Amino acid sequence: MNYILIGICILLVLNIFLGLFRLKQGPGNVDRLIVAQFFGTKAVALLLIFSYLSQNGMLRDVALAFTLLSLIATLAFTRMSYDLEAKDKASSLEGENK
Repeated sequence: MNYILIGICILLVLNIFLGLFRLKQGPGNVDRLIVAQFFGTKAVALLLIFSYLSQNGMLRDVALAFTLLSLIATLAFTRMSYDLEAKDKASSLEGENK
């Protein structure tokens, strides 16, 4: 069983390296946010597997903290994007009124 989990960990790390390639090619901020979410998901999966293998419950707490951090980052990015979009619309409306 442990060999299977170690194999899964290796595949997850390789998957993270593929995500780095995608991060470099990502044309926009949304693509970069998706890659950041991808990294967060892989980090949580790795931490949970390591927690199981080492019988260390604190790693589950760290995985939970990473999950919450990822959620907060997504909400902040969405809020920032929405505010920028609203400012762009407001400035274009002001330009039309002049």
